[in-house]
Amino acid sequence: MNMETENQTLLYDVVSNSRFVVPQYQRSYQWEDSQVNDFVDDILHLTNEYQNKQNINHYFGTLVLGSNGKYKWSRSNTVKEYEVIDGQQRLTTTSLFMIVLAEELTEIANAIDNNNLGKEAEDIANDIFTTYAGEEKSDGFKYRISPGERTTPAYKNAIRIEKELTIDNNNLSSRRIKNARKVLKSRVASWREEHINQKKISDGSEDDLSAYIDYLIEVVSVVNNRLVVTTNIVESINDAARMFKVINERGKDISLFDRVKSHMIYCASQCDSPTEEISKLMKDAAEQITIQPNTSEETVDGYVRIHWTIWTGDYKAKKRSRNDSIAEMIQQDSRYADPDRDDIKMWIENYVDSFHKLVQHYIDLRSPENFLKNDPEDNWKTQYVADRLYGIKTSGRDWQVYLPSLVAAKHQFGYQSEEFLQYITALESFVFRYDHVIKNGGTIDSNVGQGAYEIFWSDVNNNVLQETFNQNPRITINFQSSREAITALTNGITEIIRDRPDNELFVEQISEDDVLEGNSRRNWGGFRSKQKTTKYLLHEYEKHLRQKYNLDLDTIQPIHEWINSHDLEFIQPNETTADGQKISINNLGNIAVINKQNSNQTKNSPLEYNIESYNKSDLKMLNIISEQHDEWDQEAIQERLDKIVEFVKKRWSADSKIKRPNTVKVDTPIK
Repeated sequence: MNMETENQTLLYDVVSNSRFVVPQYQRSYQWEDSQVNDFVDDILHLTNEYQNKQNINHYFGTLVLGSNGKYKWSRSNTVKEYEVIDGQQRLTTTSLFMIVLAEELTEIANAIDNNNLGKEAEDIANDIFTTYAGEEKSDGFKYRISPGERTTPAYKNAIRIEKELTIDNNNLSSRRIKNARKVLKSRVASWREEHINQKKISDGSEDDLSAYIDYLIEVVSVVNNRLVVTTNIVESINDAARMFKVINERGKDISLFDRVKSHMIYCASQCDSPTEEISKLMKDAAEQITIQPNTSEETVDGYVRIHWTIWTGDYKAKKRSRNDSIAEMIQQDSRYADPDRDDIKMWIENYVDSFHKLVQHYIDLRSPENFLKNDPEDNWKTQYVADRLYGIKTSGRDWQVYLPSLVAAKHQFGYQSEEFLQYITALESFVFRYDHVIKNGGTIDSNVGQGAYEIFWSDVNNNVLQETFNQNPRITINFQSSREAITALTNGITEIIRDRPDNELFVEQISEDDVLEGNSRRNWGGFRSKQKTTKYLLHEYEKHLRQKYNLDLDTIQPIHEWINSHDLEFIQPNETTADGQKISINNLGNIAVINKQNSNQTKNSPLEYNIESYNKSDLKMLNIISEQHDEWDQEAIQERLDKIVEFVKKRWSADSKIKRPNTVKVDTPIK
């Protein structure tokens, strides 16, 4: 490898004479609270040693840098510019920490009456800022570190150069930059209180402020004069890519996505594929995920596995651990991105292209509530799909086994297509019966995994498929088109529902006296997701009743809102009625829902006390109870249960239909 001799030097000397650019292929800022706090703790430990006259250097690790030549810092001065291959997290955190110290010193300089002390604090703050942030020049501000396209606005804001920048707080790396600064500010604030016994600098005495300045100078001196790094300078792009790959695979905590991405970049550098474009597409796909709420690196890794199932038909990809490794298969299997393949360029570019194209479908489908937000026309099909997605997602089983087939189907046909609607209707019926209720739905894992692959690839010329997988794809495609593939998968699931021998068990279990805990049936345990399953069932039942009575469905909330805004309502909350009759409280016939805003008026009260509130409710299921009953006993429970069971048998059957809501009725049976 063409690399300069390793050189050990002070971090300060490297930083003050260089400019650093984080390349596209690098990860964004990753450090969490614990790592930032560990960094500060190390600095404090060194400061204590410094105070005790123990002038011991601290080894701060290796910086692996790719040489970009000279960078014009000013009219008369140039510095060396480097791409950061390894060391980005340490460099970024150090710069953030030093800027926080500079801000503290500046605040003291502005508050203290002693001009000499104030001048000393101000001079040190300015030196820190120039060294670790950059400086204003005639042609604009020169940043010491450029940390990547999506992280840069948050970084510039964090070092207080451009305070008014709009920061995308949904971006994971931006949130981490912002949070790292918050942690650092909090640590420095604790030093302030410790040294001047005040929260505000302006409230400190001159003696205390003088001592505090001395302490901060010692901390700055430790960073500038005690942190030693080894610098490895890589001269060629190929060597940089190879080094990046080696470093990434050495890291214990490296994510699956980063392992795959680093291999893609390395292979691209070896086969004249556009490295920057490959890196940009992979990184953009990951960042599209992490800008969504409630996402993390694990969410991105989940997408890598789901995409792998679509790409190869490997339905066990979701179970593969980080070390098991899709990454290892990609690197070592001659069907995939083995570096020894002669035609690896085609595989790399096709894989990355599909990885980028499918990511928005994954984002839409993994979050039913976001799915609704992204529909500007408020189309009934969007609501239909969102409700069924929620039913699949809340089954209590690892629902991501079903995502590859849904992603592939949405990619090929769109979610409003007849093909997609037919498929999700059949799939949701299967999931409700065998995941929510019977709890043995794993029988179609291989069907939906292989189906995802067949839906994705069946419209592709077979020669392309053979070339992509080195004449040896895992699964032979037997369909002439993706439409044939999804029709076969839909029909296959429908036939499984129709022919399974445990269909009577499904009816028995929804008819049990205790569907929440399963105490009335041995070795069952009730619905898998307990209250969520029950609320989902009753949400669908309420829609059924409104359709039956020609009522508008617009006022019923989407299921993800309904689940949170409604409580289960036990019509008879006591196990024994006033006349001594035994009641099955957790029987579906005795369970309704009520809006949480009204639950205090009815909860734990027998029916006779709730007739009026049930009658005024906006829920048809409660209206019916108040209209048809003035008392509630086991016979009434059984009567209502029979109606719910008949609804459930039709709603989640092999013959379940796509239903357009409201007064327009369009029924399309699954063929």
